[in-house]
Order: sequence, then structure tokens, then C-alpha cells
Amino acid sequence: MMKIETLKKRPQFTKIAKIGSKWVCHGMILQINPNNLGIGKHRFGFTVTKKIGGAVTRNRIKRRLRAVVREKFSIISENEGLDIVLIGRKNTKDREYKKLLDDFIYCLQKLKIIRK
Repeated sequence: MMKIETLKKRPQFTKIAKIGSKWVCHGMILQINPNNLGIGKHRFGFTVTKKIGGAVTRNRIKRRLRAVVREKFSIISENEGLDIVLIGRKNTKDREYKKLLDDFIYCLQKLKIIRK
């Protein structure tokens, strides 16, 4: 299983939310911001608000989002390092996995960070 580098501290998430780019789709919200770590050095953050549900529900959503990133990591552009935050939405928990993958690809295309 591939290990992905993650964002853990709140200031990292808030910085991306303030100055990064964002795209919303049915299964998730994707926020991106360049980092200074070098070409292809991507870090990921996963978050779900408490409004969505309890800890069990939020953790399930984050596990699903991590699985999506692991499966489609290779299609992310390596032009620059990026900090990428995936925010789970209410229907992320029950959304068909294939549709979550499609949502992720769609967001990458709209933010122009997909490998050609």
C-alpha cells in the first residue's frame, strides 16, 4: 500500500483555504495550493466537519477519500509540489466508489492539475 504524505496541523489547512484554489463537486471539495517542497512533492489533507456526523461517520469518509487519492495519485501533475485538501461532504459516505473516483478526476481537471 502506498504511503501518502499528509497535512496534520490546522494552520496548514487554513492557509490552503484562504489562498488556494478550490473546486466543489458532488462527492468532495478539493482545495489546492502550491508548496515549496519541489517537483512532484504533494501533501494531502483530509477533513470532514462535525455537521456531517459522529466520529465513526467522519472517519469512514476520510478513509474513502484516502483510498481515492492512493488509487489516482499517479494522474496528478508533477509540474510543482502541491498541498491538496479533500473535504468530505454529506453524500461522500454513501456515494458509489466509482463516482467518487470520477469526482476526484473531474476536480483535478477543473483545477488543471491532471497529468496529460
